[in-house]
Amino acid sequence: MDNKYKKITTITVPGSMSIFQCGPCSLTAIKEGMVYLPYDAKFVFAEVNADKIEWLVKEQNGEEYLNVIREEKKSIGKFISTKAVNKNLRQDITTEYKPIEGSEEERKTFQTACGHLKSDACLVFAAPPAPPSPPGIKIQVTGEKELPPGNPLSLNILVENQSNETKTVSVTAGCQLQTYTGKIIASLASTVQTIDVAAKQVATIPVNVAADQYMKSMTQVDDELMIRLNVITETKEGQEKNSECLVIPFAYPPIKVEMPETGKINEDFHCTFTFKNTLSIPLEKCELHVEGLGIFRLEKFNHGDVKPGGIFRSKIICAPKKAGEKKIVAELISKQIKGIHAEKIINITN
Repeated sequence: MDNKYKKITTITVPGSMSIFQCGPCSLTAIKEGMVYLPYDAKFVFAEVNADKIEWLVKEQNGEEYLNVIREEKKSIGKFISTKAVNKNLRQDITTEYKPIEGSEEERKTFQTACGHLKSDACLVFAAPPAPPSPPGIKIQVTGEKELPPGNPLSLNILVENQSNETKTVSVTAGCQLQTYTGKIIASLASTVQTIDVAAKQVATIPVNVAADQYMKSMTQVDDELMIRLNVITETKEGQEKNSECLVIPFAYPPIKVEMPETGKINEDFHCTFTFKNTLSIPLEKCELHVEGLGIFRLEKFNHGDVKPGGIFRSKIICAPKKAGEKKIVAELISKQIKGIHAEKIINITN
């Protein structure tokens, strides 16, 4: 394939059997802002250069009003990746799609793109930077960075008043169990408060979630889950609006895979899988699924219920028939948790 045309993406629309193709679009066109070229150049350019904007939607007298509460200009298109050829590694291709953030080349690229678009939004980029806002309300969320299933969650919302006068602040927060795509599975906690924060002081609002509030929903969903806390603050006068978000992934016990790094055709080697339940809850109906891609087919081991602190071990004998880099994949499935994964590579030679 021509190196200049290698941006192709296939997207399956949910609920439809149709497949839409994005591209093939010139990488040179994307990097240099030539958005007038065909095959979705405008769309791909926007994908890697967009701003992230959060809106506060309010309804008054049956009509919706939108207010920008947060804008991030450098959070999109920071880590553009692909899988490295013949390696189980991430390859960073960010610089193939865009110049370095903040560079003169990036500014030139954006101005080139704007020259081919009829949009007032481009004028914002060309304008000088706005002066920094005076000290006001700053919010921060502190607490666990990850959560072992079965443990309670304790977070704190910190509302800091950096100004020299007392401010009345409305705080709205919602904590939800979501899939990695953002689909809401369950609402876990919420709060709406109005607080007075003295000058140069910090107010703390606790957010607590008991384990049983999310565990019941976890057992009913076969997807990768996380907990997300969204916070919005607004001063009484409405002049300051802020938002903050914290995503807490679940921390699962690992599957330990023991096997040699190399092997030979028609020579057996052993592969051992060990799992220890380090959680505070029992894992019911545990099944270990093991597959050696290019070596052996899917094998299933039924280990029943595993109590906290319990350990099980499974072993399989492998007899490779073909040379090359092979991957052993293991997955643990239980009633409480679906999707504890592990994998390891072995190089098979003649």
